[in-house]
Parts: sequence; structure tokens; C-alpha cells
Amino acid sequence: MAENSGSSGVFDTKKRGSVKSKAEYRRVRKYYKSADRWRVERERRQRVLEMFEEGVSYAVIAERLGVSERTVRRDMAKIRPYYERKVRSCLRKLEEKKRAKVEAELAGKSLSEQYKLLTRMLIASRKLVKQREYRRSKLTVTIDLDAAFAGYSAIKVEPKPPFSIKYPFNISFELTGKGTRILVGGLTISSE
Repeated sequence: MAENSGSSGVFDTKKRGSVKSKAEYRRVRKYYKSADRWRVERERRQRVLEMFEEGVSYAVIAERLGVSERTVRRDMAKIRPYYERKVRSCLRKLEEKKRAKVEAELAGKSLSEQYKLLTRMLIASRKLVKQREYRRSKLTVTIDLDAAFAGYSAIKVEPKPPFSIKYPFNISFELTGKGTRILVGGLTISSE
């Protein structure tokens, strides 16, 4: 039976001694970074981005970090698409009505600032939607006497509005002070 050593990718080094040295350059070697090296590169890229957003040139960034200018350019080439993808995905998630308003707010800001602002907006909108989904049948109003005497805001409402009401709706009033909680009274509202 004849063996085919054509495109299999495995080289027979036992039968022909010179095949290995001639074909060694064709082997694809995989390179995996260690966790420490990956962490160092990630920290460097974050510092490159911070300095770039401050308006520092590539040459000065390279000098400060002790790397070549080409390394700084390569880092920026890897950072920029990452933040651009993040910004685009956040924009897609926003409602169409708000997009023009949000894009006006984002104008003139750096990519990382745009990403942070958009994530804050998305988190706030998700919390608001989640609160509106719940129908509440109970509201608790707490007055903190210690905070009132100290000159701080003393009224706390749980759960925080907005929410829809489910009848019968109960409102209870509590006073707190010096570690004690006293139920003052309550009110029940029916739908009729």
C-alpha cells in the first residue's frame, strides 16, 4: 500500500531524514500569551487610551511608557475598533426617538466617554422599564427623625415611583429614630 504524504500536513520523518528540515518552515505554530503578559498589555493599552484622550502624541506616549511608537500605534489600532463596536451596539439598543438626542450629547466626546455615558443611559432605562412593569399594591413612607434634626433629607418612599397601582392600594407611614421604627398609621384606597 502506497502512502500519500501530499496534503495531510503530517510529515514522515522516519523514512526520509531530510524531509523534516526542508518542510519545517511550513508548520503552523500556535502562540499563546501567558496571563501575566496579557494583563501587562491590557494595562498598557488602558494607559495609552487615557493619554491619547488627554491629547498626548504617539511619540510622547511611547517615551512615557518605554515602548516604541509603533507599539503605541498598534495598541490604538486595537483599542479603537473595540470602543467603536461597543458604541454602535449601545446606539442600536436605544430607541429610535432618542437616538438623535443622544448622538448630539455624544458629539465631541472621546470613545471611552461615549461608551460610559451610553451604558449609564441603558442601565437607567432598564431600571425604569422594570419598575414600570411591576404593579404595586403597597407604599411605605418612612420619616427619619435623626436625619431631619441633623438637617438632611428625612423622607424615604419605598418602592420608588414610577409604578402602576393595583387596588386595593395600601399606604403606611413609619417614623424611625435612635434605631427604633414605629408604625404611625396607614391608609387603604379602593378602586371604587
